[in-house]
Amino acid sequence: MKVFQGHKGWIYCLAIQEEPKPRLFSGGDDRSVIIWDIATQKTLETLTGHENGVTCIGFANNDMYTGSFDHFINCWDLADVEERVMEKEDMRWADIESRR
Repeated sequence: MKVFQGHKGWIYCLAIQEEPKPRLFSGGDDRSVIIWDIATQKTLETLTGHENGVTCIGFANNDMYTGSFDHFINCWDLADVEERVMEKEDMRWADIESRR
């Protein structure tokens, strides 16, 4: 069994994106969307932008749409999200290298 742990409240929705890499997206009561590496169960990025719990996630036209109890739909450019994930990974490796 795989366990994904990271939200600070209820989880309301899940979505899977197969490309470019298999990723799980979860939306929760903590007003965030967490992006997970499915293979390792590691958190890749946490997106914030809603004023209340995230209740739904959908994908269309290279964008991700999230809905919330705050009565708004946020549109996230998946290319920008992927860039954030890659920058975070690069910073992690740079930190590891600096400690050697």
